[in-house]
Amino acid sequence: MIHKFFLIFFLLTSNFVIAENEYKILVTTNNIAITLLDLEKEIKIIKILNKNKLERNLNFKDIALTNLINENVKLIEIDKNNIKIDNQQIENYLNIFLKVNKFNKSEIDNEILSLIKKKIKIDASWNILINKLYGWKININMNEINNKIIDSKNKMTEKELESLKQKLLDLEKDKKLKVFDKYHFAKIKRTIFINYY
Repeated sequence: MIHKFFLIFFLLTSNFVIAENEYKILVTTNNIAITLLDLEKEIKIIKILNKNKLERNLNFKDIALTNLINENVKLIEIDKNNIKIDNQQIENYLNIFLKVNKFNKSEIDNEILSLIKKKIKIDASWNILINKLYGWKININMNEINNKIIDSKNKMTEKELESLKQKLLDLEKDKKLKVFDKYHFAKIKRTIFINYY
């Protein structure tokens, strides 16, 4: 009888220790905690998204922790600016993401799929925020764009030229928004209290 008691006590306490370890806080960004369980899931996502083709000597822990901290920094700023995004848009982005990366929804377990969706939502919301804050500051030199399509004028129809012009404009806008993105992220990250445990 005593043996059974000790066995049950041991099983209960070992399960408690495992659960306690999973929820051990590693880092907080302002008041958002990152736990060991979050880190393990992030490492799993990194490996799945890269289809296990990453170099073995990469430090997944550091990469995953940096990803989680950066996401929390973005979330704080997204919430502060009250940026909302439609769930249907997230589903559309998810389907595009899966198609581009040649994933099938059935290949990914629901928990990981939910975390990928969360990442897509953060990225899409962040892009909306950056566009809202800095889109009006973008100046595009139309002479440069026109010079890039001069060589193609004789080889393309008017519709193809318009399409090419729009692609070049979008590329130029994206390039400039990425500069603002890095600037804004660095500025915000300096204001966030990041505490490692």
